[in-house]
Amino acid sequence: MASGQNNLYSTPTFELFRRGLTSQTIRTFRGINAFQSQAALGPDWALDCLNVMAPGWGGLSKFRLPVAIDGGGVGPSGPASFFDFQQGSGLRQVVAAVSTILYYYNWATNSTLGAASLIETDVNDAGPWSMVEASNVLFMANGTRMRQWTGTPGQFWNWGIAAPVGAPVIGSPATPIASIQRAANTVTFSFDNSGPPYGATYLSVGDSITVVNPSDVSYNGNFIITSVVTPGIKYTYAQVGTTSGPYAGVASAKFPTSSGVVPNVTGSRIGGVATYAFSPQLNISAAAMVGTFITITGYADATLNGIFEVATAVGPVGFVNSITVFQAGLPDSAGGVNGMLKTGITITVARTYSISFNNNILDEPSNVSPSTQIAGPLTNRIVYIGGPAVFPDPQITNNLLFASIDGGGDLFEDDSGNASGSATILADFIQDSDLNKTVQGPLLNDPPPVGKYLAVGQNRIFIANLVNAPNQIAYTGYEQILLGRPEATSPPNNRILLQIGAESVAGIGIIRQGIVAFSNTKRMYQLRGQVEDISVAIPVQFSSFLEELPWDIGTMCHQSIQATPYGLIFWASDRTVQIYDGRNKPQDVSGPVYPLLRRATPGMESKASGAYFNWLERDWYQLTLAIDGSLTNNLTIFWSLETSSDGNQVDVFPSSIQCDFCNVLSTPVGQRVLAISQGGRIRNLPVSQDTTGGIGDPAIIPATEGNLGAFWRSGYFGNDSPYRSKMYRYGSLISDQDGFQVTERLVDNRDRTIKTPLIIGPVPVNKSSFPINHRGSRCSIEINFPQRDVSCNVLELTVASIATSDRR
Repeated sequence: MASGQNNLYSTPTFELFRRGLTSQTIRTFRGINAFQSQAALGPDWALDCLNVMAPGWGGLSKFRLPVAIDGGGVGPSGPASFFDFQQGSGLRQVVAAVSTILYYYNWATNSTLGAASLIETDVNDAGPWSMVEASNVLFMANGTRMRQWTGTPGQFWNWGIAAPVGAPVIGSPATPIASIQRAANTVTFSFDNSGPPYGATYLSVGDSITVVNPSDVSYNGNFIITSVVTPGIKYTYAQVGTTSGPYAGVASAKFPTSSGVVPNVTGSRIGGVATYAFSPQLNISAAAMVGTFITITGYADATLNGIFEVATAVGPVGFVNSITVFQAGLPDSAGGVNGMLKTGITITVARTYSISFNNNILDEPSNVSPSTQIAGPLTNRIVYIGGPAVFPDPQITNNLLFASIDGGGDLFEDDSGNASGSATILADFIQDSDLNKTVQGPLLNDPPPVGKYLAVGQNRIFIANLVNAPNQIAYTGYEQILLGRPEATSPPNNRILLQIGAESVAGIGIIRQGIVAFSNTKRMYQLRGQVEDISVAIPVQFSSFLEELPWDIGTMCHQSIQATPYGLIFWASDRTVQIYDGRNKPQDVSGPVYPLLRRATPGMESKASGAYFNWLERDWYQLTLAIDGSLTNNLTIFWSLETSSDGNQVDVFPSSIQCDFCNVLSTPVGQRVLAISQGGRIRNLPVSQDTTGGIGDPAIIPATEGNLGAFWRSGYFGNDSPYRSKMYRYGSLISDQDGFQVTERLVDNRDRTIKTPLIIGPVPVNKSSFPINHRGSRCSIEINFPQRDVSCNVLELTVASIATSDRR
């Protein structure tokens, strides 16, 4: 036998024929790549696929049909959007928008949603809605309204509270005068002695009153009390005029102040608790008096005298006639009836007042109103401050009172100033020393401006595409919001601007590296780092302009923007899907599905939506959109956000499961479910791992009677040696279900080209094997999954061939 270079064993002919049967096996399957040349793709790539996905273990898993998890439909399609959040009580809910109707669902104990309950129907509730959760409240924007939902029926309120427009008025409510007459330039008036009139109990000489008498207007005006005829009943004041009256039951009086000095107080102490009772009663609400300090004098038992903090207060609504204070460690004492109680303010110059509306359910106050002032000197006087008679916003439950120290200045919390929703009068009896100087009247608790898009991050809510300033982004307060809920406020200077000349904001996203915004002019902007509250009191050094990035990339849809550990992922204005890590150029991850994304229906891009979730040990991004002229979303594409082991393009898988909207919901037991809306129902698209070693466990996701077609068509076996003709003998498909079929495509680079291959099948897979027995230079295998909705998994695909010739 010849040896050396002429030896037969070293010739191409021997190399060709010595191989015999050659097998090529796929154990790690890849997603679709419909853009790259079919002649360049290996068999592990999919030239086309539908309703399958490659889980973390490397095989192929068929999608499962979505399962309705709500208690009933809300229409023929939709919901157009839905979001979940958790109340402060721990109850989880889902809020859904359908046309101009808003619903909510409560989670049941079995991790399904109950029936939809109506929140509101209003023409201003038309979508699309953007919603984010913060501090157990769902905040919502649709470009027309800014709303918040607490999860409780009847509590779908405006986001934030507008401040009172007018300054408060000094004076008590109008108290009916039983009788009034004028004689010898002196007016004598009296109150009904059946009960103490509001503010009149402790009027004294020198107090001012305002009188209104519709029957005789000559009585009207402001006057000073000149004498007390009967305490709490009859008084006089000077007024030049003719004799007139008496008039009965037609006039009324208002009093700026009343005395805070109460004589004849009955005091006693039992078990370390002293009780002081008095009549007439003080015109102060019991709740307001608790926690304030009073002075007691006059008792022979000196241990009953002193300055004490009120522990409890009782009396009719708006009045106090008995209080208790703690005097621990002191012996019981009978006390007596000769005590004197002193409360009220003492000033020499003036005190300034403002009020704030408050929602005490959410502990959410508005900014303070314009201020008003009462002049001194005053000694132990209770000052009455009148607020609006009707609350303009149904979420307002009470007023808060803020007062300055003597002489004016900053406004501090006045603990006596809480008033119920039915009350319009606040009584101030807090001395300068007892004002809560740690809390000032809010000046930055503005309601947010109306906008279209919301994003949450950096302990704030960002509001983009403002109706009155489309090129601005507002954000809620944090550092300077010392009273109330920061997420419910929007300080007027908390604004970020796109660069001069830029158009409106088309979408925003928040990542650790900063705030990213997209304009309608297909530009991309970023503000790096943390934002801060911008106020006059504490200005900060930072640019309020977003830096324009050097990439001509916008976004098609705000709802497609998702923050992930890999960066911000979004559907870009050039119809690609991009990931931006906050530092480097955005990475295009949509190359494999360019042909699909080009088919998006023009004008329907804004209805697309995206979701980020973990599925089968991999992180995924889902984009649902309308293609081929459809006016509803009819294609969903899934991206694995982890690159393959060889560093190649991420895997992409399309699905034909109809999906109007997608989002990730959290169940009460902490499960994260991928939910879609379809046919008026909210459905769970099953994404739990149901295999062990690649073999399905039907107990996890049981089979249903439904059908769902699915296939995966490989790239070409033989692309590594396309010049060589091969005899493709058979294939092997390792799966965990029966009922698989395969379709074979063969190319010989002559009559049977990549464009027009020879198509054989579908061919049943019999005990994991299927025949081919055709010659060609390339062979592609399409795996056709069983139609029934059952767990189907492919572990391995093998194609065996015999090389026949290197010649055509």
